[in-house]
Amino acid sequence: MESAKRRAPTARPVSHAGIRYEQMRRPMEHGFKQAGGVIAAVDEATGKQLWMVQLYEIQFDEKEERDAQEVYVASLSLDTKAGVLTAIDERKRTWKLRVSDGKPLP
Repeated sequence: MESAKRRAPTARPVSHAGIRYEQMRRPMEHGFKQAGGVIAAVDEATGKQLWMVQLYEIQFDEKEERDAQEVYVASLSLDTKAGVLTAIDERKRTWKLRVSDGKPLP
């Protein structure tokens, strides 16, 4: 029997200068209240997370299946000259983060 659960999109991580930027796996284990929309910067040599940031908050409807309401990051891109990470979610919304600390940019 096939599972009714949908597969979360996998945004390909991007790396520069020994740091990998990725959609965080299992962010709820780190205190976040949703599975999608959490980005982490990881030191590739040590595996240590340098920062984590939740891009958006999902308002879950208690009457609907939670998995179906999750919204995930679909793509990540990096502008190394500007020091900006761009994340685009499944709904085509765009966020820009400063790579040094994960702070949102206008």
